[in-house]
Amino acid sequence: MSRKNSTLNRTFNSESGQVTVLCAMAMLPVMMIFGTSLEFSLMSNQKNAIQIAADSGTLTAANLKYDYMTEEFANDIIRELLVTNGIDPEKLSLSTDIELTVNSRSVTTNITYSYTPIFSLLTGNEDVDIGIYSKASQTSRDTEVVFIFDASGSMASYDRMTALKSAAEEALEILLPEDEEVSEEEDLAQTRIGMVTYADMVSAGSYFEEVTGIPASRTYTDSDASPTSYVMTDTCVGDRFGDHAFDDTPPNQSVTRTSEQAKMFNYGSNSDAFVNTSYAQWRQRRRNSRWREYYSYCGHLPDPVALTENKPDLQAHITALTADGGTAGHQGIQWGWYMLSPDWAPILGTDSAPAAYDDPETSKFMVLMTDGSFNSSFYSSYQGSSDSQARTLCDNIKADTNIQIFAIGFQAPDAGLDVLSYCASNTEMYFEADTAEELTEIYVRIASEISAVRLTE
Repeated sequence: MSRKNSTLNRTFNSESGQVTVLCAMAMLPVMMIFGTSLEFSLMSNQKNAIQIAADSGTLTAANLKYDYMTEEFANDIIRELLVTNGIDPEKLSLSTDIELTVNSRSVTTNITYSYTPIFSLLTGNEDVDIGIYSKASQTSRDTEVVFIFDASGSMASYDRMTALKSAAEEALEILLPEDEEVSEEEDLAQTRIGMVTYADMVSAGSYFEEVTGIPASRTYTDSDASPTSYVMTDTCVGDRFGDHAFDDTPPNQSVTRTSEQAKMFNYGSNSDAFVNTSYAQWRQRRRNSRWREYYSYCGHLPDPVALTENKPDLQAHITALTADGGTAGHQGIQWGWYMLSPDWAPILGTDSAPAAYDDPETSKFMVLMTDGSFNSSFYSSYQGSSDSQARTLCDNIKADTNIQIFAIGFQAPDAGLDVLSYCASNTEMYFEADTAEELTEIYVRIASEISAVRLTE
């Protein structure tokens, strides 16, 4: 009896032990599930904290108003935000890439953080790398583009003018496409285009009186002449002279001048730095006494078009292009600058008023082209050649504005290519074309680059 009871007790105790082990084994999966769930929750919280800080820093770095942004500086911004949010800097590894287009900045940040689990047995006592990716980009909502065309005499050779017209039309179609459809989610940015054409001079068109202080039709007199007066009508303007020859200070619109004061080379009356104009003068040469028009070299040039979305006006300017005269490329650059200058808004009018230079949502571009060397200047003895004046203007544009300059040489000599490469904002914005096909490809490429990011994200 007792031996039987003893056997029964041993069996019971043994079974009781089995029950205890089995219970512990049954609880282990539950503990592992709980620990794993908690660990993943902690890791997720850590990752979210890093992601928020990374996104904030990446957005800051992408902001176009920070024109001094570099990858190194972006790294510093993001790292500081992470540390401020309690992230151990010793466990951080990050790299930042910045991609720039002509009117956008894209910032990509990759972060690796070595996370030490609380339940380290679950990971074999090793840290777990958490990967974070953040990308932000900012694009200009609005675009202002001024095309500057060379209409000098050499453009009549080898069908260059025909090639230029075709290329310009192609660019215009890309920048101002027909019947563009926009979804409700997309906000179509505004693109406005201006055009300036130069040869020996520039035609100021409807802006002539406000720029020069004299009317487009003016009367010149000479008591010895017969007739004693001569009415001249033109809108030709030459080099700007004086303190503002190389900046975009607008002329003083409250000042008026006489036709005599506005004559080309009449420096003494040009204290307000108006551009000077062509003029008429009585000439007596033996028996051929006559009135003669001086420096009226813009009759073939279309008037400038200020910033507009009116496609027919822009097409009309291109259609009207003809070739004659010399190459005053500096005047083209000068007037291209005026068309993009917010200081010229009172002259250009409300609808064509350029945006401020520091507006982060507006990009400004010049597209400058020539087939020759800049060789025509009225004030070379005082202010340098057309080439040197162009370089000074380009220096000031780059230093004082957000205008970016594309430059295209079309079958141009070395002297012309040198000044174009100097004026281009960077090497990727400088182009050379030897054929009409290449010229069209270049204009299409430029227009595509400008228009590629016109839709806001």
